Amino acid sequence: MSPITAGTNQSMNSKMTKVSAQIALAMIAFGLALSPCADAAATKQAGLVLEMESSFFGASTIKVSKDGIRIDSKKLGLVIVSHAPSWSVIAFNEKTKAYYEATQEEWRKRLASRTSSKQASRMKQDIKQTGTSKVAGQSTKIYRWSDFYTKGGVNKKLNPTITDFYASQSSLIPKQAAGVLASSSDLPAEFGLPLKITREEKGTKKLTLLNTTKCVEAPLDKTIFFQPKGFKRVSSEVALIMDTGDDDEMDSLMNGLDK
Repeated sequence: MSPITAGTNQSMNSKMTKVSAQIALAMIAFGLALSPCADAAATKQAGLVLEMESSFFGASTIKVSKDGIRIDSKKLGLVIVSHAPSWSVIAFNEKTKAYYEATQEEWRKRLASRTSSKQASRMKQDIKQTGTSKVAGQSTKIYRWSDFYTKGGVNKKLNPTITDFYASQSSLIPKQAAGVLASSSDLPAEFGLPLKITREEKGTKKLTLLNTTKCVEAPLDKTIFFQPKGFKRVSSEVALIMDTGDDDEMDSLMNGLDK
């Protein structure tokens, strides 16, 4: 190989090395520029945003994904959240900067105690699927059961009612999230998130206790299922709603459960 050829090859190799280095640096810079976006995307899961009207929660927005569930209730002035892995129920008041936390079973018992005179004597019979339907564009299974009251331990049916429960079949909703909403009322948790509930007593008009008016899919950041930092823990859900802790006011808010 001549000195000229060898020099030419060395020059070309040197240029190629510089170009390769420049490409590598550019790729690293590009990756660094994208990494915050990738991290942000990783905190989001596909989920549902639902607008509901409820006799208990009032007009509410519910956001749910496999990470958790969030219920914003204007009627109660509360936000209720729950998230994996514990799925405990946390209710907080953004105005008073206070929160209350309980397991789903504890939450159910506390709310049921507000209407214990009726809840203790209510029984369900013959829960069965009666069909399918669409609610706010979402597929649901309809479950029906008879509610009745017993008196003095005697198995005599009094004031029988028929309840229809429209349960979401979306794969985006984990059973634990459905359990949070069910734990807020006397509803079975195993069938799915309720999108509509009607109740009819013989000789009376059918009542809609819960109805979903809008449902859209959206990516949801898992941080919305956590309580804000710096809030003070209180001893009961009553203290979240009333500064005075007046149980009569709480009882009036719970009346919708037995309509």
